This record gives sequence, structure tokens and C-alpha cells, in this order.
Amino acid sequence: MTTKRQQIMTALDTRLEAISSESESPTYNTDLGNSIHEWKATPFQDSDLPGLDYRDINDVITEASGSRHRHDLTVQMDILFSGSTAPTTMRKLIQDVMTAINVDPTWGGLALHTYPVSNESIEIEQAGKKIGGVRLNIVIVFVTNAWET
Repeated sequence: MTTKRQQIMTALDTRLEAISSESESPTYNTDLGNSIHEWKATPFQDSDLPGLDYRDINDVITEASGSRHRHDLTVQMDILFSGSTAPTTMRKLIQDVMTAINVDPTWGGLALHTYPVSNESIEIEQAGKKIGGVRLNIVIVFVTNAWET
């Protein structure tokens, strides 16, 4: 049986992969969807940039009722680009991710809602190369039966 958390993460992946400048609705600025990764274990190559690596890093669980649990699932997304990319491109990448999430913040009814928590500029060194980027954190709120994810 696929868990609700997995269904949400699959929906997130599908939505992020749809980010394309050729999309008519919604309209995106970049082709970030060409390089989406979940829990990427290897360094990004130049050909992967811009790229996005996402991870479900924290799930705060509280009791919604005696037989239900509320989950506040934090997803961390690192949006990476080569150091020569202008700050305006960085801002377009952030907007594209926000636009994709806003298509349906309930992920087809799997969640109650999704909201952004923060974004901050980051610099990562991979294989001796400096990569610029943004770390965007969102929270996806959903409810399950007690002791389910």
C-alpha cells in the first residue's frame, strides 16, 4: 500500500517536472523541470543546471482527533544554478517553483494545504566548483488515520 506521504511526494515530483518555458498554463520562465531530483546523492554536473533537489526532511505529527493524526511535512528544495547565472534568473527559478506549487496546494485533495516557510540564498561547492542557489522550504499539511504516514 502506498502511503499518503509517498503519494504527496510523487505528486510534487510530477508537478516540478512540469516546469517548462513551453508550458502555456501556467506560464513558467525556465526549463527547471528538465533536472528534478529527489534526495540526489551525486553532485550536479554543469549539464544538470539549473536543477532542483528536494527532500522530505521533517514531519511534525500531532493528534487531529482520537483516531486521526495531522502531519506538517517540511520539504526542503535546493534550486541550483551555475555561479555565472544572474540574480534575476535565480528569482525566476524561485517564482517557477512557487507557481508550480500554487497550481493545486492540496495535491489533488491529498493535503489540506501547502505553504512556503522560507527561502535563502546558498552557495555549494561540488567537485571544486562553486554552485549558487536557493534553499526553499515548504510545509505540506495532511491528515491520516492514527499511526499512518
